[in-house]
Amino acid sequence: MTHRLAFVGCGNMARNMIAGLIGSGYDSRAIVVSNRSRGNLQTTAKQFDIKTADSNCDAVNQADVVVLAVKPQQIRAVCDDIRPGIRSGQLVFSIAAGIELNSLEAWLPQASVVRVMPNVNVATGAGVIGLYARDRFQHQDKVTSMLRSLGECFWVDQESQLRAMTILSASGVALYCYFSEALQSAAERLGLSQEIADKAIRQTMLGTAQGVSHDAMLSWSQLRQQVTSPGGTTEAALAQWDKLQLSEGVQQAVDCAIEKVIAMSSASGGEQK
Repeated sequence: MTHRLAFVGCGNMARNMIAGLIGSGYDSRAIVVSNRSRGNLQTTAKQFDIKTADSNCDAVNQADVVVLAVKPQQIRAVCDDIRPGIRSGQLVFSIAAGIELNSLEAWLPQASVVRVMPNVNVATGAGVIGLYARDRFQHQDKVTSMLRSLGECFWVDQESQLRAMTILSASGVALYCYFSEALQSAAERLGLSQEIADKAIRQTMLGTAQGVSHDAMLSWSQLRQQVTSPGGTTEAALAQWDKLQLSEGVQQAVDCAIEKVIAMSSASGGEQK
């Protein structure tokens, strides 16, 4: 069964999700989008050949499932806007980082709300999607079935764990890219062309991910040890990272990101004290 989807907001993540859905065979005729910027709305509609709505409420009225894809600071106003159109028990997905379920349920009391934390890789079906709903929620299988074409779905037991999922999968993409940028810069400094360095790094990352994915018993640590010969070049590089306390730096970066999520939530009125 193809559920009718309404995306309220068509920013980057909404477009990534739409791309992944349609790329996996989802019927574009079952997707409608609304957005306060008519320019972005028309561009998105043309790109994916999907319907547009005249208003957020109009989009909600056309849908079985609503995806709230607006910025955290906008979500309360959007919920106030669509509340009259939400039907009892209607599924609503919120992808707004930091806006907690208590707030979403207070703003949309008649809805059945799920927090959904995707990353940009959903556009190619290789995403990571963190999910959280109340214990009484009865539609986990339905939600997973709808979203699994976008990537791996992970239901967490505690809402606070979504913060870690946000940093791990969403911010994690940028962290991997940042590391790759530094590695490419080092490779070019040693004389490799930009093209060769870029392609080699991409292939190395892909091969490493595939290696641990294809062998469930192989951990990151085990693979690292396999390629680290005693007294060799890899050991020398890792020793330098230990001197620079790279692991501690990564932990500090994650902690800073978590603090930012909490601050954003508080500023948006979405965190319950």
